Amino acid sequence: VSNGTKHGIWDSNTKISGGPKSGPLVVFNRQTEESVVLSSWSNFMVGNIIQNGSNINFGIMGSIESLPKPYSYSTALFAGPTVRQAVNAFGYTLSYLVHNKTPVADITQLKLGYSTDNGAYYYYHTDDGLTYQDQMLKLYDYIKAEEIPVQHMLYDSWWYYRGPTSGVVNWTTRPDVFPDGFNFMYNKTKWPVQAHNRYWDAQTVYAKQNGGNFNFIIDGEYAIPDDEALWDHLFANASSWGLTVYEQDW
Repeated sequence: VSNGTKHGIWDSNTKISGGPKSGPLVVFNRQTEESVVLSSWSNFMVGNIIQNGSNINFGIMGSIESLPKPYSYSTALFAGPTVRQAVNAFGYTLSYLVHNKTPVADITQLKLGYSTDNGAYYYYHTDDGLTYQDQMLKLYDYIKAEEIPVQHMLYDSWWYYRGPTSGVVNWTTRPDVFPDGFNFMYNKTKWPVQAHNRYWDAQTVYAKQNGGNFNFIIDGEYAIPDDEALWDHLFANASSWGLTVYEQDW
């Protein structure tokens, strides 16, 4: 069974995450010859999974006090002979339902890449006090010398400005991390980039409340973007430094 970042054998000790931490549930046999994906299929942000022994119930989170009329919530089940086929059927169908087109596989799904995500050696760590810029260039030279077919890079949360909550204040490179910026790195390596982002701090420079250009909802220490133009701005500027995949994390 796989649910979010959890996976293991389904038994009496299995605990399925619910509420905001819930996600598609994948169940498969030991040989991975029979697989099923169960998931919310509409209004995902209010969907919930409740585990009752060996039973799984889907529905709307109990913390929701009222719903507008009309309102609907639906679930879906996809089965396949393998985990890959069941998950792909779920993903492709959902993408067509939402965007009226099937997704195009990006380079992170097709080619070997190097990650600096949580658990990686260079996650919030560099050798001998090097800047990340020097470290990544050193790593690039090593990969090329060893003829390792790495073709893209994941930069995790260590490269941008964060506020008191550790949320994003400014989604640009810090000079102590990349003194010459992402453009310099991309011109040196030509590696397409998968770039991490997280939740927004109330002090984000992009919010109109803080002198920025975009609509945000500020709630205590946190902020929620409410302006499509923000994403146009971020992605337009990021294409010059090789952004290929945007990773919206927690």
